[in-house]
Amino acid sequence: MARGHVPSIYDAVHGAIDLYDPALFPHRDTAALLLETPQLQRLRRLKQLPFGSYGFLGADHTRFAHALGTAHIALRILQRLHRVGFFSEQTVTSLRESLPDLGDTGGDDLIRRIGEHVVACGLLQDIGELPYSQAADLFLAPHATVSSRVADELEVPTLQLSGKDTFTLNAIIDILHAHRSLRDRLDINLLAYLVAGIVTGEIKESPALRAVRQIVDGVVDADRLDYVHRDAYHTIGASISASAEHVIGSLLMYDENGPVFNTVGPVSNFLMLRAILRSQVYSAPDVRFRVTLLAVALSELLKRHPDWMMDYFGAQYGGLSADAFQRLDDGFLLSQLDQLRASVGAELLDANVRQAIDLVSSHAARYEYFWIERPKDNTPTGNVRLRPDIFVDTYWDYESHRLYRPASVRVAAAPYTLLGETVPLEAAGGHVSDFLHTLWDSPAVRDKVLLYVPETRVDWFLRMQTGAAETLGALYWAARERDSKIRLSVVDDARSERGHSGPAIFVSFCWEDIDSMRVVLRLLYDARRRYFAFVEDFSGLGGDTRANGATYAGQADAAIILLSPAYVRNAANTNGNIYPELVALGRSLPPNRIIPISLDPKSEYGESLGTFPWLLIGYDKAPFLGAPVRHATPEVISRALGAALRKIDEDHVGH
Repeated sequence: MARGHVPSIYDAVHGAIDLYDPALFPHRDTAALLLETPQLQRLRRLKQLPFGSYGFLGADHTRFAHALGTAHIALRILQRLHRVGFFSEQTVTSLRESLPDLGDTGGDDLIRRIGEHVVACGLLQDIGELPYSQAADLFLAPHATVSSRVADELEVPTLQLSGKDTFTLNAIIDILHAHRSLRDRLDINLLAYLVAGIVTGEIKESPALRAVRQIVDGVVDADRLDYVHRDAYHTIGASISASAEHVIGSLLMYDENGPVFNTVGPVSNFLMLRAILRSQVYSAPDVRFRVTLLAVALSELLKRHPDWMMDYFGAQYGGLSADAFQRLDDGFLLSQLDQLRASVGAELLDANVRQAIDLVSSHAARYEYFWIERPKDNTPTGNVRLRPDIFVDTYWDYESHRLYRPASVRVAAAPYTLLGETVPLEAAGGHVSDFLHTLWDSPAVRDKVLLYVPETRVDWFLRMQTGAAETLGALYWAARERDSKIRLSVVDDARSERGHSGPAIFVSFCWEDIDSMRVVLRLLYDARRRYFAFVEDFSGLGGDTRANGATYAGQADAAIILLSPAYVRNAANTNGNIYPELVALGRSLPPNRIIPISLDPKSEYGESLGTFPWLLIGYDKAPFLGAPVRHATPEVISRALGAALRKIDEDHVGH
């Protein structure tokens, strides 16, 4: 007679999965309870590699499978650390002091409680993912009600959190509120620390606690050990012999700086495999093509039709409520786009947007791709207009991924080091060392942009490609310009827009606050106001950033300053980019036409408001800034903006 327990899971990548170990996990059914929640079940409807199956037929695995695999790997790492003596008496004492909310339990009980949280985080770490996140992350974000709820529940500002972390923490709060048994077992503050790295409640960060977090979020963590081998298995068919178990089997310990291994081979192979995936799978033109198409569609909705973004996705100005987020999965997003395309109003969309929606889920897209080299002269020249059925990908996001950080992985074994010492992997990796020094991810072809050209236009493109160098350079900059405007997802200069009126209002902002800037500009656009902002990374101006910013500011009839701690820091730097903007504003405008709006509470500024160069814009001290608006709803921001506009209009009429 055979005997087992339910659920029993067999995974093609890792083999048998059993998320329970009595030495490291106090409750057998915690994982099962989490897996039954709608937040985890939603991951069944999200593919791990969005659009991946267009280039790799087997790449249909889901984020649900990845969540199970991550939890399994987290448990395997804990088992390895337990065997090699990681949880020493000294470490347990330190962890007990760091986590007083877990109670004054014995050493083994504390280890089991921490283990339960680590494995739970393996399951939960992706529940805040958006569908087709490579594109959707640019245009969809937590609604102010979601950010405020997380801030209130955890008593921590959410400014430092990514959209994914905010959605994840909000979903965890929902799970714990709905399930008393899980609420009694899992501490929200420890989960928040492990998932997002924020210190809340009674948690006291320590080297031992930071070492535990490396299991969940580090250069060689459970998440990466699962998705690298899972994605490779389903795409390029990497040998199962290069498995996560080989990496875990060579692991000696984690400390606050990262993992330490007893040999270079398995971890080097793992890092190389991750790099190969980034180059051959995640950056594959077939995949990026549809990511680009989706970005084109979502960007246009935010720019010109925010009411449709609300009607079809429940995302007011791109802000998703908790309910709208839970509904949003792969199928829902694409079906809503199909409904929009079939509606009478779709004729209001630009031709390239209609084309993008038609192609985004089509297997019959007859397109070819070509790489255009960056011209040696960085100054944009020429005047090439791209046809609406041509799409562009500049691989703009490649520098958001670091494949490796110096000394983030270390080796402690002969012949690399003396007994008891460690050396960085890049110093012991032999032929792999040069790769490790590259640090940043890179696009498939460096210093080039990718153009997707319909087969019917290939002859035109080839004629362009064989033309003068100036023509190719102009084509490159036209591609960069189109791609950047899509990513910005907002009209940054409405001075010449039909139906827009009033004084030309310059919106001055800090790059760290671009999400808030987008909301303000969308509200100004809806109000049919004439406004403009300097966003050189998206404008293709070229030249000197400081001079260009001052030139833009000098064209203003009025100005709104989006004030934040980051803005204040940058404004005080006389060599920075904001300082010359303020100088230009102060020279051309009276102070009553320069209106600061505070994004954050005064408590976030500390003493820095006193260092702001108010005299440059005609103020002898900080003016009344009003209530902070960063996490406010669009309605609240609109009221604050309305007050600023009334003041600007009254003064403008007087002149």
